[in-house]
Amino acid sequence: MPMSRSVITLSQCLCALGLPLATCTLAAVLLGSIAGCSTDAQNGRFALEKGDHATAVEQCRPFAEQGDAEAQFLMGQMCYNGQGMPKSYRDASNWYALSARQGYAPAQNNLGRMYFEGKGVRKDRNEAVKWYTLAAEQGFAPAENSLGIMYLFGQTVEQDREQARELLGHAAEQGDAKAQALLGSLYYTGVGFPQDLAAAAKWYKLSAEQGESSAQHALAAMFERGEGVEQDYKKAVSWYRRAGEQGYAASQSNLGLMYYDGRGVARDYREALRWLRPAAIRGIAQAQFSFCWMYFKGHGLGQKNREDSR
Repeated sequence: MPMSRSVITLSQCLCALGLPLATCTLAAVLLGSIAGCSTDAQNGRFALEKGDHATAVEQCRPFAEQGDAEAQFLMGQMCYNGQGMPKSYRDASNWYALSARQGYAPAQNNLGRMYFEGKGVRKDRNEAVKWYTLAAEQGFAPAENSLGIMYLFGQTVEQDREQARELLGHAAEQGDAKAQALLGSLYYTGVGFPQDLAAAAKWYKLSAEQGESSAQHALAAMFERGEGVEQDYKKAVSWYRRAGEQGYAASQSNLGLMYYDGRGVARDYREALRWLRPAAIRGIAQAQFSFCWMYFKGHGLGQKNREDSR
């Protein structure tokens, strides 16, 4: 297998210190291996992140075929998403399996998800638990989140809320936005945890700040109602807007109602209609009723925002 550029560069640096070439090369290879440095696979990752899928495949395939775990994982991702090649869940699962067997946690997690969903492999929740567990044991937050949910609700595994709390808490503390949002909802509802609205607001906020729309909506609702936080309509409007701009229908509906009532913003019927309409189309009953009521009353339909056209 050819040496990566990082190994060559490291070897050159060591030679500059006056060490023999053979010693430098061996040391560089060993150090690169210990560091988990896979520059060639990383070049493929960089190409993938830039949207250059053809180059990503070209960079990753030869190293994946030679056994590089990260490159195998990236090949699995591209097969799964149909990036630079036809979409194939079966091929994705094969690449993930090769990488996962080498202990690569992201591949173990994704392979677990494929067994959980039955994509590219026969659905097998026990296999899903196996691979999620291996990834979670390495502290991989998405796997801890998925496994924590399974323990929380007793899916495939025996229900164990203490184990669920430990897994979800660790994933959330690592900054996993989905785990933080879930932890917030569990503290809010008191399912599996003692109800604690202040803790719920804390975790929702951490998740919301990372762009998780469900957490943004939940946090907005807490500000609107003054639950676990001081009531603040302006902050409610701000978080509803951020979730609504991502297409979160319940937030679009609530933001429309805030504009209709003039809470946290100046009353603006046109803005109310603008936010209620997409929520109504997506089936939010309150938005459908409010949208029709505004049309019936003529609110926001004229050249001026009239409170009542009748």
